Amino acid sequence: MVAKTNFVKNLAVSLQRQGKTMTFDQLASTLNANGYPTEYNSPFNGGRGVAKLVHAIWDRLDAQGLIPERDAVAASFTNAVGDYAY
Repeated sequence: MVAKTNFVKNLAVSLQRQGKTMTFDQLASTLNANGYPTEYNSPFNGGRGVAKLVHAIWDRLDAQGLIPERDAVAASFTNAVGDYAY
């Protein structure tokens, strides 16, 4: 989970620097393409499962006091219509 968290965190920071966002479905494809499976060792399908992952990563970064990275995660990923999950 640490490697996956770091991957998503770094991706979010990069997206934020570029002023871009990524949908949960796009994040699922990116995770799959980079060899990050779900906790059940299956590919990500997008949607709610990826939203839950993003939320868990947000919680982890918040608990670690990594506020800029936490905020980047919150601002970088959206649902299919571009709405934030929070």
